[in-house]
Amino acid sequence: TSNLLQYIEKQEQNSQSQVYLQWGNQHDNIKVGFWGHLQNKGFRAKQIDHPKIQISLDLPKSIALQQSTQTSMGSQYIGVRTLYTNYDSVAGKDPSQMPVGGMIRVDLLLIPPFSKKVKGWTIRQVPPPGQELMRLPFPNTEPHTASTAIAVQPCKIEYKVPAHVLVRKSPTISWWDKDAEKWSTDGITEISWEPENRKISFFSARLAALSITQERHLDLPYQYWSMRPVAPLMCELSIKAARYELQFVIS
Repeated sequence: TSNLLQYIEKQEQNSQSQVYLQWGNQHDNIKVGFWGHLQNKGFRAKQIDHPKIQISLDLPKSIALQQSTQTSMGSQYIGVRTLYTNYDSVAGKDPSQMPVGGMIRVDLLLIPPFSKKVKGWTIRQVPPPGQELMRLPFPNTEPHTASTAIAVQPCKIEYKVPAHVLVRKSPTISWWDKDAEKWSTDGITEISWEPENRKISFFSARLAALSITQERHLDLPYQYWSMRPVAPLMCELSIKAARYELQFVIS
């Protein structure tokens, strides 16, 4: 991602100076979407669709105001990276909650200044080690934004849950609080689960690593389990849990 941001002016742009990029396909274990806004003036609100990877975002106007603040401080443009993994990519150690159906991480990124041509030379600003990827906080609580502060407007996030994942009728969405090392539901609202097309959508007042979560003990205790042979070098494992009865064929 840092290399992309360094050379982003070489990417194809639409008529509004925006860059749309996608890596992966709908059923891949890792999927990445990127949107870059390569002009100084902001935007009212923005819907970002990544149809190839089945992810969409609705960005609020407050992100555009944050871009204006960064530009006034000498920075340039902003980008939004969306990373989906079908596993726990933050290796959370919350003893009470666990992610289900993969994780989606949304980052608001600062795009460095473009290269310049001076007397036949190309001059490009190279960030110092450790600052190749500059994440912008959302919501922004920096003191210099106090004069332009408005009520926090949430982002809408929607993605497709893999077909093999069991989802409750009323799922819980949480974001990973890396400071407290636990899952939090603060700022998550309007959760909608569409089992027919397996789409989950919600509003989040914070950009972070997010996931469907459930209590680790939700399916405990097991009422029983059994294993029996069904063919040469093949057996069937049956588990009667608190909510479901599951059968696995092992070969």
